[in-house]
Amino acid sequence: MSQSISSSQNLGAELRNWRRARALTQAMAAHRIGIAQKAISALENHTGQSSVERLLQVLSALDLELMLRDKRGGALHDLRDW
Repeated sequence: MSQSISSSQNLGAELRNWRRARALTQAMAAHRIGIAQKAISALENHTGQSSVERLLQVLSALDLELMLRDKRGGALHDLRDW
């Protein structure tokens, strides 16, 4: 399933949904990457205050990845070709 994210609130809600779908508590997800439970809570509830690095760590704990897509419908090009 893919989801378009247009705001930090959308991102936090989607992270929460994915975590719950995997039957993980915030503490369990945090333990997977060696951070405090409150850091997961901050991402889910106040995403604008979290770092990109922390976001990538949490995505990894939830077995998710961040993908960029041209919203105009163009082909995705490998950035290594730049």
